[in-house]
Amino acid sequence: MGPQDILIGYVKAQRGKPFAIGVHDCFTFTNGAWAAMYGRGYADQIMGKYADLGQKQLARLLFDNFGTPSMIDALDAGLTRVNSFPPKGALVVMRSKRPYFTGYAFGLAMGVTAVFLGDSDVIYLPIEQIEGAWV
Repeated sequence: MGPQDILIGYVKAQRGKPFAIGVHDCFTFTNGAWAAMYGRGYADQIMGKYADLGQKQLARLLFDNFGTPSMIDALDAGLTRVNSFPPKGALVVMRSKRPYFTGYAFGLAMGVTAVFLGDSDVIYLPIEQIEGAWV
């Protein structure tokens, strides 16, 4: 089974789960997919450490672990930014309507759509709505 098959199975297994910071949120969702596909997550070092933090404490956690207080800069430091159409399984971000930590929602490229977490299920949005992608 290749990474794309693993990704599809992973996303299916996340359906119907309610959004909960630190338990089932955009970091745990995307980091879990990354770990399933590649054997380790892109942000394993901050899993379980951010749920009760405010913006300043999160910036400190990011700086301590990635050398920058910016989540986008942390992604650029640890992953390769995609400047064209993102491949299936790429980590993607878009501006978030939720007032959580980073101002971004994290999802996964699925082809012409990207999958993100909604309040009670995964949601698919057009890939054109993303603002960045990394592999």
